[in-house]
Amino acid sequence: MSKLSEHIFWIDFVEGDSLMDRIHDLEQPGTQDELGLGRIRDYFADSFFPGTTTVMTRARYFLFIPAIYYFYERSGEKVGIDKIKRKQNELRERLETYRKNHRNKVSADSYGIIGSVSKERLKRWPDSIYWNGITKLGIFTKKEWSRSYYLNVINRREKRLYDDDNNAQDDSLQLNAWDFRYDEFKKFYFLKDNIFKDDEDGMPLELFKSEALYLREKLSSQADSLYQFLINQKREYGEGIFWEIPGLPRFDDVKDAKNFSFLGKGLWLSYYFFLSKKKKNGKEDYFYDLFKKWYRATNRELKKWDYGSFINKHQKVIYFNKPVIRSSDFSFLTDTYHNMFKFSSNTSLMLQKNEIHIKNRERFVKGDVRAKLFNDKAMEEWDGKIETSEDHLYEYDYRWQRPVRTIINDVIRGLKRV
Repeated sequence: MSKLSEHIFWIDFVEGDSLMDRIHDLEQPGTQDELGLGRIRDYFADSFFPGTTTVMTRARYFLFIPAIYYFYERSGEKVGIDKIKRKQNELRERLETYRKNHRNKVSADSYGIIGSVSKERLKRWPDSIYWNGITKLGIFTKKEWSRSYYLNVINRREKRLYDDDNNAQDDSLQLNAWDFRYDEFKKFYFLKDNIFKDDEDGMPLELFKSEALYLREKLSSQADSLYQFLINQKREYGEGIFWEIPGLPRFDDVKDAKNFSFLGKGLWLSYYFFLSKKKKNGKEDYFYDLFKKWYRATNRELKKWDYGSFINKHQKVIYFNKPVIRSSDFSFLTDTYHNMFKFSSNTSLMLQKNEIHIKNRERFVKGDVRAKLFNDKAMEEWDGKIETSEDHLYEYDYRWQRPVRTIINDVIRGLKRV
């Protein structure tokens, strides 16, 4: 495993993980990691909902992308990333054309076409967004192969796998790179001119029942995830957070994740209180009031939380070759938690006690140059943008609202189709 210094760039990069996934996750609202807690957040997200990242949109891309790559694997053409992008751009254009021509049908489908704003200027293409998930779910079976290596293998072959009548020419050329229990993406209609002829009564980002059955199987096969339970409820999920759903498995882990999210909210409100105090931007009282509101709503539950057990367990659980909670995390979390829930119920005193810990933590994570509470120049350059939601009591939803809830709802709707 390699790691970029926390004092230069505060994202852990690990082999087998996608650096781009981490970067783009952090670009989403509320996900900047000035306090260095993203590792614990990502552990819970990957544990409950493996194969996801916040920039995913709809479930059907788990099938679109294999269809594109398998098309070129079968074709015998030399293929580079430019051809892959052109085919993805073609997909986007056809999805947008369908949406434009069927406005009366696509209200539930208006969200999720990747690239609908940026078009050909898209910086992150669907295959790069979904590849890790496709591999994690076992749709692409060569887990040790990167996309570029897979394309190199395709390009090294000297003849086509299939003739014009779709008959295999040489079984020895089969790569066995895809999970061929699923036949739909081997003949996927979007690669043909009559792209949606089989879906006149549906919508192009909605799953057919056969597709939903397949993705239910792949999602449910993820050991210890919450997918199987959530899909088996056979209902779509609306507003709210997943830990409010009755009967969830892994009760202790879900409770720890919920309480850590609550704790994270308090730490973020504290951080912005201190930023506002130093910036003198008139928001100091505002964040103090938010902190008091948060404390009144969560202190009963967080005082009952078996915090010691949470810490001990996750100091032993290994996540990408390191403990989920490292020694530096332990010190910061324990000091701040105890100041808020063990020693006093006076919110003003809590903030006073935690100020040094918040300042030192930001400096440790971001370094002297970028730490706003330490470096006056960094504070001057800060635009005052708030990176935490102010309308709920938790800080982390572990990818539930985007994209997990949408993906699960896609599968559930697909299972209801005839």
